[in-house]
Amino acid sequence: MPGVKRNAVHFSPVQFDSQKQKMSSSDTFTQLANQLAAIGKQMESNSGTDNTTTMQQMFQFCTTLLTQMAQQQNLIMEQQQTIQKLQMRDTLLELIEDEKQQKSVVITNLPESNCEHAKDRVAEDFEQVKEILDLCDVECKPSQVYRMGTIAGRPRLLKVELPTRFFARKFLLNKSKLKNSKFNNLFVRKSLSKAQRAERSRLIEICKTLHSQNPNSDHVIYADHVLSAKDIPLFKSSPNNFKCVCNNA
Repeated sequence: MPGVKRNAVHFSPVQFDSQKQKMSSSDTFTQLANQLAAIGKQMESNSGTDNTTTMQQMFQFCTTLLTQMAQQQNLIMEQQQTIQKLQMRDTLLELIEDEKQQKSVVITNLPESNCEHAKDRVAEDFEQVKEILDLCDVECKPSQVYRMGTIAGRPRLLKVELPTRFFARKFLLNKSKLKNSKFNNLFVRKSLSKAQRAERSRLIEICKTLHSQNPNSDHVIYADHVLSAKDIPLFKSSPNNFKCVCNNA
């Protein structure tokens, strides 16, 4: 228009590029938004002038902002997918471990082999477990048999994994058949999870405390509770109404 002075706003390319290089991933969006706000204010102050250059710069900023937003969104989606995969893997591992645990039992006090070679000691444990299963009328071979922990003057725990949970339950139900055999000193229990082992350790400590306070104490761990041996029949008849020692500890 005649008589109107054209004062186009100018941002040099060098200045613009240097500003972009200084942007970090954490504050890119904030800086771009501030740049857009500054350009908008500049356009308002130059009302009636030719703002073509300013509009081009604003368009460039908008394009950069949208590109950065898309890249950030893709990164977030990739991270979420990675987290989901890790969670699924952990869940699957927990399910596998839980399944193995429910098929397993732990035997205490089974004497260890004196064989020199490890393979012979393993074979002897395996044969003893087969004999124990036979006495308990469990019609299967163990899937895995192995000792747990380090040798410390007494037989290590022996873990026995069976083919199915059915056989593990049957073994636990029939373990009383070992009383009249050479294995009458064995203690057989279900395999425990980490949380269950921690709870059992707590119950053991309660028993130890009671025995130290009274050497004649007959408290034992029964059905995940600390009970006096004479109270076991009462507990069996009415477990929900029975208040055991461990609830007060």
